[in-house]
Amino acid sequence: MELHVMLLAFAAAAAAGFASLAVARRLLAHDLAVGERLAGLTSVTETNASRMNTDRHAALRSLVPRVPGARPQLDRAGVRMTSAQFALARLALIAVMATAGAVAADTMQIAPPAGILAGAVVGYLAPVVVLRWRTARRGRRVEGQLVELCEVMASMLTAGFGYMQALREAATQVGGPLGEEVTRFLDAVSLGADFEVALGEVRERLQSDDFEVVATALEVQRRTGGNLAEILDGVAITIRDRQTFQRELRALTSRERFSAVIVAAFPLGLVSVLTLIMPEVFGRLFTDSVGQIVLGIALGLDALGYVVARRLATLEV
Repeated sequence: MELHVMLLAFAAAAAAGFASLAVARRLLAHDLAVGERLAGLTSVTETNASRMNTDRHAALRSLVPRVPGARPQLDRAGVRMTSAQFALARLALIAVMATAGAVAADTMQIAPPAGILAGAVVGYLAPVVVLRWRTARRGRRVEGQLVELCEVMASMLTAGFGYMQALREAATQVGGPLGEEVTRFLDAVSLGADFEVALGEVRERLQSDDFEVVATALEVQRRTGGNLAEILDGVAITIRDRQTFQRELRALTSRERFSAVIVAAFPLGLVSVLTLIMPEVFGRLFTDSVGQIVLGIALGLDALGYVVARRLATLEV
């Protein structure tokens, strides 16, 4: 590899490393400040305990906007990382991908800054894509467990369990991401958090239409009373019918979604095969500046076509 490429790659990695350390120190300092404020909330005398129990949740909520923005996305994806750790990992990935882009650019005889920029963009966007994928997968698991949660809780209420006891036992039996969220909600309530506020935080983390039905049923029963076991049985039937319809709809649109993949992948496969067969002709797409521009435009249009086709094949229920 040429010396200037190595220097550019090293400079990109060093810049990303120093930036990651600076961001990590700032986020860690923020976390320590939050911890000190939380400790101040809990280290009160017995005479002030009753007053603090009333104002504690409002004080905790006032701290939430100060937490870095990556925390809600990490919670929804079920990633057990702090915001500082996520920022550090993301910037480290940017440095690695920028270095890999510089190496690839030198191998393909492309301008090194273009390879470094492309690698840095990939490193910046990859964590976001992974988080969205994990969030979608976790959401599907939660929705698949909601019917079981409602049925188990209804059975326990019919058998004579108390409201909160039945919910905790149902969360233990269901397990998985839904069980973790319900247990987290129950722990918050047991520590003095308001029921509706704690339930709203679970809604924010899950962002599930099916869970909205369950949460609304719990809130209505808590306000007005009634037979919660019958309500949960009805909610379970509603959610099961809705999920069955969604699966049928997904099966009906499977051909369109598969067509979008084929249409997007066919040009890429064709260019790859032709480059292997006739490298002196199609290799100019990677080595010539005009060919690189044409290739970039083609890739952008191909990605846009795939996104549009997927959107057309996606129907909201």
